[in-house]
Amino acid sequence: MSCFDTLIGQDNGCATTSGTLYLKDIGITNDFITALVAKHNATTEDWMAERRRLATEYVIRDAVNHYGNRTIPRTFVDNQRLGKYPDTEVIETAEAGYLHGVLIDVCTPASNTKLHITGIDFFGDTTGDVTVTVYDLSDGTTVATETVAATADAIGSLAVDISLPCYRQRKRFLVTTDQTTFYRATMSGNACRSCAVDRCDFGVLEARSVRILSADRKVYANTTNTTNDGGLSLTVSLECDHGAWLCEMKAAMGLSLLYCLGREIFTAALYNFERWGIQNLRREDVEGRRDELEALYSKAMGDFLKWMPLPRDPLCFVCDSRTSTGVILP
Repeated sequence: MSCFDTLIGQDNGCATTSGTLYLKDIGITNDFITALVAKHNATTEDWMAERRRLATEYVIRDAVNHYGNRTIPRTFVDNQRLGKYPDTEVIETAEAGYLHGVLIDVCTPASNTKLHITGIDFFGDTTGDVTVTVYDLSDGTTVATETVAATADAIGSLAVDISLPCYRQRKRFLVTTDQTTFYRATMSGNACRSCAVDRCDFGVLEARSVRILSADRKVYANTTNTTNDGGLSLTVSLECDHGAWLCEMKAAMGLSLLYCLGREIFTAALYNFERWGIQNLRREDVEGRRDELEALYSKAMGDFLKWMPLPRDPLCFVCDSRTSTGVILP
C-alpha cells in the first residue's frame, strides 16, 4: 500500500529521505545496508524496496487479521457487464462535437470500496487503434488510458487492470473513446437490479449512457443522459477495500513498521550470511539483533491493536457486537 511508503525515512549518507521515523533511529544507516549487500547482485535501493514491501505486507496482514472476524468480505458487483449490443446492429453517429460513453456512479460515502475495470469492448466501423479514456468526473483528471485494437464491423476486446479507489465518498467516472461512429450499445438487458435503455442500477453502483461536449471540462455537471454509450461494453467489479482504512491511521503504525522493517533487514542478512560473504559482523550478533527487533515489533503492534478503533463502516465492517448479554432483572 503506497500510503505507507513515506512513513520510514532512510539515512542516505549526505541526504536523508523524509519520513515520520527513520531507520537510523534504530541504528541502521545506509553504510550498514551497503555493507550487507556488497556482494549481493542488487542495488541498495532495489534491495531496500523489497524489504519495505515485505515489512508493509506483514504489518497490514497482522492488523487486518486481528479484526478479521469483524470484516465483511463483500463484493457488490462481481464481473458484471455494462453495455449490451442489441441483436439488431445499428450504426450510430455522435452529435457534432460530443463524446459518448459510460458514466459509472459509485455511492459509498461511509465505506472504502474499490472499482475494478477488467475488460473493455469496442464495436464500431473503424479498423485501427481506438483510444479509451477514463476520467474522474470530480475534477476532470484522466485516471487511465487504454488502446483497443479495433477491426471494422467486429467487436474488439481488451483485458485491462484498472483499479479506482472510492474512499468514503461518491465517485463518478466517465469511460469514453475518440470515435464519432459506433454500433449501438445500451444499458438494458444487463444483469442489474433494475435497467432501462440508458441506465443500469446495481444498488451502490449505477451506470448510465451519457454524452459530453468534447471541448467541455470532463466533470459531472457537463454530462447529459443519452440512449447509447459510444459502442463501449465494460466488465466491472466493485468490492470492499479493507486495507484502505489502515491508511487513515498510518501515522500511528509508524513505530510498528519501523521495527518490522528493521527485522526484515536483519532476517535477510541472517539467511544469506555465508552466501553474501558478510564481513565485520558476527552471525550471533545479527541473530540477536533480529530477535530484539522482532520482540519490539510484537510489543509495538500489540500496543497499537489494543486501542485501534474499528471503522464505522456499515458496508464492509461489523461495527458492533452481534450479541450482547445482560441481566434484565436481578
